[in-house]
Amino acid sequence: MTTPSTRIAALAVILFAAPAWAMQLSMSRPALCSISDRVLIGEVTSAETLWAEGDDGGIFRRVWIANERDLRGRGSDTVEVILPGGSLGDVHHRVEDVPDLSVDGRYLLFLRRADDGSFSVLGGDQGAARVQAPTGGAGERFIDALASVGRCDEA
Repeated sequence: MTTPSTRIAALAVILFAAPAWAMQLSMSRPALCSISDRVLIGEVTSAETLWAEGDDGGIFRRVWIANERDLRGRGSDTVEVILPGGSLGDVHHRVEDVPDLSVDGRYLLFLRRADDGSFSVLGGDQGAARVQAPTGGAGERFIDALASVGRCDEA
């Protein structure tokens, strides 16, 4: 048998937990571009997973991207991107809305610069879109990725 207080508690859980279901704000690529420090198309050349030092702890991935085409911002030909989460031995740390950048994968990336010069992906999963290699394969066509951001460098 349910009591009125049980019904109220259940209703409160439903009402107040609902906003947590959608933590990532959906944005268009031109909108993501306008708030990014750097936007590029590049290929992941290598990655490593490390323990984070300090009180926050946790696991993170350091990924290096060979820049193929700058769409907003300029910088070095190799870009370091830090992604929270990863796996070290038997320890796995999955972070929601963090893209999984695969070595040898080609991506359109919307990036935010950190104080140490590294970058993070802006916009969660939508901030990293797989782009086909010149020989074809998984992802969207290079020309479609370019067109999808509009006149990004003018944003």
